[in-house]
Amino acid sequence: AAIVLFGLKGVFLVFLIGLVAMVLLRYFEKRLGGVTGDVLGAATELLEVLALLFILAVF
Repeated sequence: AAIVLFGLKGVFLVFLIGLVAMVLLRYFEKRLGGVTGDVLGAATELLEVLALLFILAVF
């Protein structure tokens, strides 16, 4: 859907979100010793805000 709606910028957005998700989960895994549902929920909310800010900045 990102490709259809945003073209090449959508591909970059998906890549960026995936990269940030991996970094966040590794950080929390090292910091907290594991990843729980609360961590995944917080990461989801942060990534959603990041995606919306990116869309707002680009368009």
